[in-house]
Amino acid sequence: MFRRHRTNRTRWVAAAAVLTLVGGGVSVASPAQAATSVADGFEGNPYDFWTTVDQPGDSLVWLGNHKDRRTGSGAAVFDAPFEVPARIHRPVIVDRPTGGAVWCYAEAWVRKVPGTQTTPRARLGIRSTGASDGIYIDRSTYDLTNTDWGRAAFASFAYQTSTLTVDISVTRGEIFLDDVTVWCNRQIG
Repeated sequence: MFRRHRTNRTRWVAAAAVLTLVGGGVSVASPAQAATSVADGFEGNPYDFWTTVDQPGDSLVWLGNHKDRRTGSGAAVFDAPFEVPARIHRPVIVDRPTGGAVWCYAEAWVRKVPGTQTTPRARLGIRSTGASDGIYIDRSTYDLTNTDWGRAAFASFAYQTSTLTVDISVTRGEIFLDDVTVWCNRQIG
């Protein structure tokens, strides 16, 4: 029989309480520093954070309020029916958690726009330099056939630098994208 240890749970609850009291952006030396993250649901004015790259007549990216978002009120809509990509990218800063080895991950939620006759291809990646033309640390490609929201885990890598760039492009169809998250956590052991 597995039994949760009360002391471990109490420590995490206390750490969460300290972070709540201290407020956003302030680091506290506690087990709560085991992870850091950046999340973007395209709320407010996403153009303040994301750079769009599209070709009028061949591809289009739209960021903002949308009825087909996954959460909140905003989403990204990509329309690239041919091989000319619709693309967005943005820098993120993910601080290194304290302690041993650190591993980082990235994910987004995507879905094919209903009625799209093609199979859209989404390429999602993390670049190392914070510039839109930096070196890829990790990236994944998804061919979307489902009109339901699905989680696209697109990067998994050892921590290298705090300044990263999230880079997302779409060809061959239309998709919705929401809730992009990049996080790093300290490994146990």
